[in-house]
Amino acid sequence: MPAAVEEPIVEPEPQVNLQKSELAGNAPAFDEPPVEENIPEPVAEISPEIPVEQPPVEQPVVEQPAVEETPVEQKLRSRTDQAKILRDALRKAMAKQAKIKSTSEQPSAAERLQSRRSMFLGKHATATIKTDSGIPIVEEGAEITDAVFQKARLANKLNELAKFIQ
Repeated sequence: MPAAVEEPIVEPEPQVNLQKSELAGNAPAFDEPPVEENIPEPVAEISPEIPVEQPPVEQPVVEQPAVEETPVEQKLRSRTDQAKILRDALRKAMAKQAKIKSTSEQPSAAERLQSRRSMFLGKHATATIKTDSGIPIVEEGAEITDAVFQKARLANKLNELAKFIQ
């Protein structure tokens, strides 16, 4: 709180109600205007506010009397704790499974094609397979080589080739 500054009390000057006739007869005539006195007005000093720290109010500690749990409350608390443990374990297992799924991506198209190629190579055709225009890809009984596999793939006949191999 700022300190109170005392200001001097200035009393107003008494006013005299005189008429011009009274002034003219009793007083000498002055040619000069009345002199005004230069009295400085009092200025209140303002001091900077200094914050005063209030001491911390300590809350009285109210001790709760120890209440024993009933058997039902104990069982409920036990089950609640078990549920929390199971929930955390389930979350960990789901996160682990999601991580496994993300790391085991499906094979790329090139890997699938290489797998199919290894399945065909070295086997024999049980029927003659032709393109849609009638050009033979492989004759019956011929061995399936890399060139035959490429022809069947370009003609979109890999499924048909898969049906007629042994």
